[in-house]
Amino acid sequence: MASSAAGVMSGWKRWRGPRTARQRLALALVALTLMIALVAPMFEDPLEYDAPEARGGTVDFSAHGPLDRPVFVSGRWLFTWLGPEPAPGPMAKTFLAVPGLWTGQRLANGAELPASGHALYQVTLRGLAPGWYTMHLPVIWAGSRVSIDGREVSRRGTVGDSAADTEYYLRAQDFTFDATGAPLVLAIEMAAFKHRENGLEEAPVFGTPAAMDRWTALKWSREHLYNISLLLIASLGIAVFLFRPQDRASLYFGMSCLWFLPTASILGFDNVFQIMFPWIGFETSLAIQYLSGVVAVSFFFLNAHELFPRESSKWMARAILTGFAATFVVHSILLLRGQTIASSLFQQRVFMLLALFTLFYMIAVLIRAAWNRRDGALVYLIGIGLFVFSFFLNTTVMSGWLTRDKVVGYEFAALGIVMLLYSHVVLMAERWSISVGNAEQINEDLRQLLAVNTAITSDLQLGSLLERIVEVTSKILRADRSSLFLKDKDNPVLTSLVAQGVESGNIRFDVGRGLAGYVYATGETVNIADAYADERFNRAIDDATGYRTKSVLTVPITARDGRRIGVMQALNREDGEGFTPDDAARMTAFGAQAAVAIDNARLFGEAMAARNFDESILGSMAGGVIALDREWKITKLNAAAAEIFGASATLLLGLDARALLRPHNPWLVDELSAVAAAGEPKLLLDVELKTARERASSANLSLAPLIGEEGPVGVLLVIEDISEEKRLQGTMRRFMTQSVVDQVLANNDEQLLFGTSCEASVLFADVRGFTSLAEGMAPTGVAGLLNRFYESASRILSR
Repeated sequence: MASSAAGVMSGWKRWRGPRTARQRLALALVALTLMIALVAPMFEDPLEYDAPEARGGTVDFSAHGPLDRPVFVSGRWLFTWLGPEPAPGPMAKTFLAVPGLWTGQRLANGAELPASGHALYQVTLRGLAPGWYTMHLPVIWAGSRVSIDGREVSRRGTVGDSAADTEYYLRAQDFTFDATGAPLVLAIEMAAFKHRENGLEEAPVFGTPAAMDRWTALKWSREHLYNISLLLIASLGIAVFLFRPQDRASLYFGMSCLWFLPTASILGFDNVFQIMFPWIGFETSLAIQYLSGVVAVSFFFLNAHELFPRESSKWMARAILTGFAATFVVHSILLLRGQTIASSLFQQRVFMLLALFTLFYMIAVLIRAAWNRRDGALVYLIGIGLFVFSFFLNTTVMSGWLTRDKVVGYEFAALGIVMLLYSHVVLMAERWSISVGNAEQINEDLRQLLAVNTAITSDLQLGSLLERIVEVTSKILRADRSSLFLKDKDNPVLTSLVAQGVESGNIRFDVGRGLAGYVYATGETVNIADAYADERFNRAIDDATGYRTKSVLTVPITARDGRRIGVMQALNREDGEGFTPDDAARMTAFGAQAAVAIDNARLFGEAMAARNFDESILGSMAGGVIALDREWKITKLNAAAAEIFGASATLLLGLDARALLRPHNPWLVDELSAVAAAGEPKLLLDVELKTARERASSANLSLAPLIGEEGPVGVLLVIEDISEEKRLQGTMRRFMTQSVVDQVLANNDEQLLFGTSCEASVLFADVRGFTSLAEGMAPTGVAGLLNRFYESASRILSR
């Protein structure tokens, strides 16, 4: 149970830890799926596509039954041309497909219909069950009025015979009518002079009031969801940029949504833009739609280019943006001149093709980014793929290449657009999460580095310090284990000072062998994803330990003077992927910390050895030694000096020397000041020095300046006590052994004066032939002969 719980906790920590690319992708897809699942019911299409179509201007519902679901009034309607050309007459009629445009169609007299004019669509509805019905007529790009059985039921704008007397008011039309069972004639009269679109691009939809209420509610729900999503995502992208200015991709997508909002409001289920601003004319509305659309698509492309700059060509990006800029200029010129038809044709034939090319280029960029495993690329690719599919359907319909009744289930196109928006919300959330995670990781790395730096200055145990450095390295790099190898001082061998996961002793191998030996020999950093595929890797250690090495990161450890002193190595990232260049940089930093720790340990050992040596010298000196800094503080003294001044060394350390010397030896303060000022040593022989003893001591004083790297740092005072007792000891040691001298000095003056009784042996010796020998020798020779004699005799007698 304990092991199972530990395994669960370990798995939970790994899940809560830094996400891998696969985990982030899975989370992103789950989040996107949940978001789409929440709004998917709004995109249900309740229309019935199997309803009868109009034939010869008549549609018969007698065999259909109740209209519980809305139906299109599509098929071939009776079309009457009302002018201005060709001239109206009995032959100015034909049957045209609805939905569809009249441009290029021919009348019964063979005349081809122009793009602009005044026309009438009619269809007879037969077999409708008695009752009330509701009909929805989508936006018509013309002035229009609708009548049933000759009675006008709705109007938008003004219907005239020329552009001058025709007024556009781009709104959908909803009206109700009562069916009595008799045939009804639905007539739609329109005048189209200001736009390339004419005729009934979308067929009317009608059904029972209950069915139409549900259909209309779903339509408006999608409309509001779409526009609100654009507004919220625009706000989100701009807010992200304001808080994080380097995230220009979020700004570009936010600006794309913001600029596309007017176009979406105009081209939706109803013209929401016209509802909000009813005083805006057709020309201004068309300019807002076209120009904002060009800017929106430009920002949309910039977003993908900024997200994946390595996959998107700079010159291609400049070319596409130049194309959009030229499109914006051309639209502006045409619209300022009032050439709305030319502008709409330019939109269809140039801008749409440029937009389609841009979208397919973006798909290619995203495919490359997904192949290269860029963060968020696959989610973006899914969203934009669905959007491009829906955009393609919408473009084919708007361009007249495909009629809406042929696109069964067209509401999936709108769902594709929403999926694109939501996929980018997930993408921004993922990017923000990665940024926050990276910032947290950097902060954690800095905390770990600070902890290691603190340990380097406080922990003097090299073994525990290096273990800590290696442990932190594994944690930050998310490596399964790490090792640190040092070069042997005397042999060309690398030895593992710390090797996580290895408990069978040190690992030793020759320099140049294996990846670690190669890195030490060359000084290169080696990062490989598959160790066994690299011939430099030495499998012997794996074979001995039973470990399976996959990814390996190895960096050299270099001292401050440039010497390579060892190697650090990390094995097997926990996420199964290879180590990154950032990991190599982090490990190099920790290798530098290890080098500092090793150097500090070496220097500390040398300093401690030097200090112990100095302390032993000072302790063995019979004379007193006192070191003063520039503020006269006593920084160093030995036991002899403390004994001379009659105080403990602990009490005297840090004391101001002037306070110690000035009361009894003021002249010495002046002498020390002179030496410090002149920077020259001085020797004072046989001076009187007042100390803790009852009588003043005779001493030889040596004063010398202390010089540091930046100049004088203090003064050194050496005291050699040459008082009577010291002189007496020196004289007696010339003739007596040390034990006899100590015994004599231990007696009082009276004993010294009258002597003591003791048993003693006295040797009287004569040098044979000394007189004649001395007469033939120089005085120095005689002295040397006697010294050698006394030295030999004294060694024998003192045993």
